[in-house]
Amino acid sequence: MTQPYKKKLIEVAIPLEAINAHAEKEKNNPFLKGHPRSLHQWWARRPNTTARAVLFAQMIDDPSSSPEQFPTEESQEAERERLFDLIARGCGWGADVDRGALEELKSIAARCMGSKLDELNFYDPFCGGGAIPLEAKRIGLRSHASDLNPIALLITAGQIEVPEFCFGLPGANESFSSTRGSQGLQGVASDIVFYAGRMQAMAQERIGHLYPAIAVQSSKYTPSAYIWARTVPCPDPAFSGLNTPLIRSFSISSKKGKQIWLEPQKTPNGIAFVVKKEPADRFHSLRAPSVSKSGGECLISGAALPLDYIRRMADAGRMGAQLAAIVCDLPSGRTAFAVDDFAPVKIPPDQLSKVPSIPLPEKALGFRVQQYGMHDFRDIFSPRQQVCLQTFSELILEVWKLIADDFQKKFGISDKAEHYASTVCKYLQMSISKMADYNNTISCWNNNNMNVTHLFTKHAIPMSWDYCEVNPFANLMSFVSISQSVATSVENLPDGPLGTVFQHDAADSQERVSNAVISTDPPYYDNIGYADLSDLFYLWARDNLQTIEPSISTTLAVPKTEEAIASPFRHPTRSEAESWFMQKMQKAMQNLCSVASPSSPITIYYAFKQKEISDEGVSSPGWVSFLEGVLNSGLSVVATWPVRTERATRSVGIGTNALASSVLLVCRPRIKNAGVITRAEFIRTLKRELRPALSHLQAASITPADMPQSSIGPGMGIFSRYEAVIESDDKPMTVKSALQLINHELDDFIGGFQGEFDPETRFTITWFEQNGMNSGEYGNANSIAQARGISVESVKHAEIVESAAGKVRILQREELYSDWSPLSDPHLTVWECCQHVIRRLECDGEHAAAMLLKQVGPEMGDAIKDLAYCLYDISSNKRKDAKEATSYNSLIAVWTELTRQAAAIHDVSGDRQVAMNF
Repeated sequence: MTQPYKKKLIEVAIPLEAINAHAEKEKNNPFLKGHPRSLHQWWARRPNTTARAVLFAQMIDDPSSSPEQFPTEESQEAERERLFDLIARGCGWGADVDRGALEELKSIAARCMGSKLDELNFYDPFCGGGAIPLEAKRIGLRSHASDLNPIALLITAGQIEVPEFCFGLPGANESFSSTRGSQGLQGVASDIVFYAGRMQAMAQERIGHLYPAIAVQSSKYTPSAYIWARTVPCPDPAFSGLNTPLIRSFSISSKKGKQIWLEPQKTPNGIAFVVKKEPADRFHSLRAPSVSKSGGECLISGAALPLDYIRRMADAGRMGAQLAAIVCDLPSGRTAFAVDDFAPVKIPPDQLSKVPSIPLPEKALGFRVQQYGMHDFRDIFSPRQQVCLQTFSELILEVWKLIADDFQKKFGISDKAEHYASTVCKYLQMSISKMADYNNTISCWNNNNMNVTHLFTKHAIPMSWDYCEVNPFANLMSFVSISQSVATSVENLPDGPLGTVFQHDAADSQERVSNAVISTDPPYYDNIGYADLSDLFYLWARDNLQTIEPSISTTLAVPKTEEAIASPFRHPTRSEAESWFMQKMQKAMQNLCSVASPSSPITIYYAFKQKEISDEGVSSPGWVSFLEGVLNSGLSVVATWPVRTERATRSVGIGTNALASSVLLVCRPRIKNAGVITRAEFIRTLKRELRPALSHLQAASITPADMPQSSIGPGMGIFSRYEAVIESDDKPMTVKSALQLINHELDDFIGGFQGEFDPETRFTITWFEQNGMNSGEYGNANSIAQARGISVESVKHAEIVESAAGKVRILQREELYSDWSPLSDPHLTVWECCQHVIRRLECDGEHAAAMLLKQVGPEMGDAIKDLAYCLYDISSNKRKDAKEATSYNSLIAVWTELTRQAAAIHDVSGDRQVAMNF
């Protein structure tokens, strides 16, 4: 059958290693200057580098689509490598971007799409944090984005709806000046900081008295932050009326030589905190936290504080807060003081009455605070924090008028003044969101850098026992300093066609966009409650949105009933939540099909949870429901790619046993009248077509951990090309059954490697599968060896196992000879070579491993790679040995780089040279 469209690069191959390396660098570096994530918190946003690379790959033709220009497989592969190199160079971040490569990619994409890029539509119906629409605009497409969530729309509008007249425009404030002249959005960035300063000055006039200076030894200091500990009544009747503090850490500074810590001391009134400092005070080991997830200990009486008791006290309104220390910025550096006579600031009731209210959900994904007496989002903030945030929120509309007036006075353009004021105020509203993220009663003090952490370090609102309150008028985190970080991001936003953002439920049909390139990141199944979490920001933005972003409807709270997630708290049963999610996805994907350009495939991100895969494999409920929604919409999956899109919160990355955090689905509309096949025909087709595809993935060094996800593409491509696969009972095969069959074929593919190995290696694989690195009976070992035509002594002679006292065990890598060389080993085996390469990689680095790979030669190198896949499968899936599996996954993760280095090595020994052609 003739292909009805030209295949795009992403349907055949992508430079996965380079894309993931860029993503890893972007996500794990929190200090990237000017990155758009500094605009506003969003949960699980895609890396901009990945989004840009994917967009190019789905617009650029694969060389196989131009046989007249690339008639042979060799010429096609050479052209792919050239395109891979351009994507790798053009899709980095900041200084990593090769501007020449980026422009060449734009030119190629325009030629392949048959149109100027600024004449092409792009659409993302789940815009979220705006990374994908922003990169579409950066490329030059007419970027359109929608979402149901008003906070997502605010963030995305701030990235793609910047009016064109703002670019190159000097700031509206009279103080704007630049030695470089006005460039890009430098004028807007200047105004953000200038008017943030005006807001801060106005706020200080109104509420500055709530943050009085403190007296310490006849000197007065301005507090930068306040460290508070929550309190509950002491449970011992002998100390009735006294409150005991709950505190997770007594450390204020952990810097060596500059330690500062709290020392609790009993007083007639309860507990007082003394601030101790090194070197004036002798540093000692800190006491254990007074409270944890399982409960705590009363610092007054020593009595136990069960978690249930703490919750009961909180629910009864008897949880309070005690000031533990005040942090100040002095000329000599940041330090902390204990203030014995601190008088709590009284907040007038009329000020608190102005604070808005949004009820907390009774139960929701990622929420725990309701168990501690918090029933409204305003309860997450102390009274002073509430008044602070409300004051700054009220000032948005006041400064909006100032900006509009200043703009008109400076430029004499009345019809653009209000539009410009709204643009600047969007970013000031985002600055208030950032203040709310840092200035609440969940954010903790960070003793490593003596700073405050933000609330959303996870996709949740957990409980925090002690917390940090910042002074919005002090240096540590003033409103101006927060706005400066927002302004830096704005200054780096790209010029391009004006984008559009509109509020819309993706499951409802719409006709605002047509013939569009589609790339989207839908809400993940049951992992993140975006709408519930967003209410924390919406609380302070709701009253201003009608003015600064009138396209957003200002509902009382962020819309939730139509949110496309499988929240178990919004449905009677989990199965009904799952069904809801699938139906929403199906309708959303059908709508995407109706507006998608036939010239480009649709790309869809799906985020996996690590536990989800380890517990249930690639047939987990969330993944199955998502795929069913996609396939039932009439789409066919033509490829899947494992992409690393989440920030590593521990030492888990490309070179470890972690799965890629997302799968990128590449989809096309299913051909009409695709017909049906039987289960037997499906299995035969799988065996015929999946094995070559898996060989291709292995050749591309897809890590063993990512192979199950990667194999889904070619496997589901077969399943979804038909209207149905019919089971023996005449019922359609389910997606879950298809995934299980695909995974079975993958197991057979990896298991098939064993027949190509030497007998000693095949013996050791079997022994490892049965015993791991533990000892086993000699008799069993001998039976296994004889079945492979060898003896245990032969395996021992190969220096793979130890055999003594009737026991046999595999030698650990650290027991192998450190000076081993394959050039002088007369009994070379794949097992031994593989373990030595891993040992060199782990102990001495990539160059040492590449040198060893050079020495063993290309044929043994291929066998080592095959063995690593095989042993990963055994370690991870059968023996559940994550540490051992990590070693094999790490080897494959750097295999391309090892072979590149090995090919560059010309002489591997003083007396012998081995030719290699990696």
